[in-house]
Amino acid sequence: MTNRSQDMILVMERWRIKPGMEREATQIMQKMDDLLGPGAHEHPGWCGHARFFQSTARPDEILVLYPWRSAEAHADIMRREEPVLEAFYERYCAAPRETSYHVELPVDVEPQKEAAPGLPQARSPELAGRVALVTGSSRGIGKAIALRLAEQGADVAVNYHSNRGAAEQTAAEIRALGRRTMVVQADVTRPDAAAELFSGVEAQLGPVDILVNNVGDFFFKPLAAMTDDEWRNVMDSNLSSVHYLCRAAVARMRQRKSGRIINIGLSPTYAIRGAPNVAAYSIAKTGVLILTRSLATEEAPHGILVNCVSPGLIDNGYLPPAQKEWMERRVPMGRLGRASEVADAVAFLASDRASYVSGANIAVAGGWDWTDRGTEHDRRVEDLFIGHEEP
Repeated sequence: MTNRSQDMILVMERWRIKPGMEREATQIMQKMDDLLGPGAHEHPGWCGHARFFQSTARPDEILVLYPWRSAEAHADIMRREEPVLEAFYERYCAAPRETSYHVELPVDVEPQKEAAPGLPQARSPELAGRVALVTGSSRGIGKAIALRLAEQGADVAVNYHSNRGAAEQTAAEIRALGRRTMVVQADVTRPDAAAELFSGVEAQLGPVDILVNNVGDFFFKPLAAMTDDEWRNVMDSNLSSVHYLCRAAVARMRQRKSGRIINIGLSPTYAIRGAPNVAAYSIAKTGVLILTRSLATEEAPHGILVNCVSPGLIDNGYLPPAQKEWMERRVPMGRLGRASEVADAVAFLASDRASYVSGANIAVAGGWDWTDRGTEHDRRVEDLFIGHEEP
């Protein structure tokens, strides 16, 4: 039976255990809870016992979740028990704990019960306590990725170049999911922008655990007609930006010996066969795939997993009917892909379910392989797509 209704806030802490102590990490955290117990249980802000979750991908990391009536009440008990905590840190911890406070909601507080024999314990969202940065996430595939990571429990930084209104809308939808977020403008084609972007996210949300490189401009134009500026723009936005952001991410993730980098590529048929009118884009995205595989081998010893997700023909919501119908007939599944399906692949690679996956390229293309390529095919592509730009 419900005892009372009150406001509650979920306190989430992330702890790093010293090397060599991973096997006993949960027991160590239980010792901490026992040490704080007598003082905490008498505190007027205390609402219940802590719950501990150990990551299979990062066994030195413990996520601690417990309810308090307010962030102030939690901070107060931490100050009161500072001598106990300092001794605990020195003995067991490799880094200071990271604390975040989540949305206060009116809840019914019931006496704690043990789960009935044979019933599974409640599970926390698989990305709870992690921070993600998704570039170009104000709309389209980037927005879908940002929302899916938030649904899985991550706090998400929304990056945009020029459309702040769309970025704010994405952030509002993330907040509605109960996650922390921020909107940050950056031109990621500038070499110095990456470090600035990471510093801004770290200051507000904390260290970035998941980087998704989604930015990339597209030009559908014959190579002979492409200007120098257009060529540079395609290369800078699709390939150079990935280099700059990966470099900044690796420098930080190595310190924590963990991290996920997921690059958005291009259906591999372009890389294998080439295609007319998309030479610059195909070259840049092929470079992203090679960068992904190279970086994966370099960073695996440091606990950083690097993978690529390569969309095929995805419905962006702006296709003229003739283009859409022609594209659908190319795909064996008979339809275009959805941005949410690309986001699902990214969320998998960001999760502990992909703890032994690095250097992979997941094609989200519905079996599309351009098996019908030929002169007539390419002429039809030119008729349908040359001169038709996305609004």
